[in-house]
Amino acid sequence: MYKLIIIDLDGTLLNDKKELNKEDITMINRAFKEKGVISVIATGRTYMCAEYIAKKVGEGLSKYIIASNGAVIKDNVNNVFINKQSISSEDTMKMLKYCDLNKLRPRLDINSIILSNGRLVNQERLKDIGEVYRIEKDLLKYFENNKQESISLTVIGEKDKLLKLKDDFKSYTNIEITDLCKSIDIKNNTKQELTYVDIMSKNATKKNAIKILLSYIGIQQQQIMVIGDGGNDIPMFEVAGLKIAMQNSIDLVKEKADFITSNNNESGVAKAIKKYIFNETV
Repeated sequence: MYKLIIIDLDGTLLNDKKELNKEDITMINRAFKEKGVISVIATGRTYMCAEYIAKKVGEGLSKYIIASNGAVIKDNVNNVFINKQSISSEDTMKMLKYCDLNKLRPRLDINSIILSNGRLVNQERLKDIGEVYRIEKDLLKYFENNKQESISLTVIGEKDKLLKLKDDFKSYTNIEITDLCKSIDIKNNTKQELTYVDIMSKNATKKNAIKILLSYIGIQQQQIMVIGDGGNDIPMFEVAGLKIAMQNSIDLVKEKADFITSNNNESGVAKAIKKYIFNETV
């Protein structure tokens, strides 16, 4: 019997319009009320955003949160951070200089505020999911002046450039860089597919965050379901009793999954819960 469901946000619980599907909300709360199954957000987005969405869903998703790709883990029941890690100001500057040199677009999480030097993905809808952001045209100058740490970085760019970034920093021991992820940017009712990687402090991954949370609440690895779609979700599969990929997942995620559910616009999360928590036909 599964006792815990770990759910990614973008491309998984959120549809392409960055909205929640009613069927997903219903099934998450039903699993909690009828079976005692707790669902937990595990996202690359900020804690503030994750908390906002969890509260919109309800009690079934509000007890624990994993944000910033595992750099932040919070017990909302007792209002305590279980874990919180940052990237040093020196390493933040190093990544920003690399992005500037290679024409990559950085987006930084600093204490649940997103900083960017230009338009953000789905910028018009960010407030609707509780994301707080600010545009700083000269990020290098900002961090030089403030000497500030970052919780995580998202770097958007061409596939080849991102693969080169991963290769260039493969021996760098201070940070973790995820496999490539994809996101849908909707602008003027036109969809644009963007490729990105997430960068965190060493060991601040969704996988390690899940291991910490499991130890904290006393649940075994084989008792959890993980549902995701992107490269930053692949490490979560390594500690999952059941690995579920969205239909819209990148191929590598699908290859590693035990089951492929419907896409994020068709309540794939709800269908997975119906099948594996309630043994209902989907």
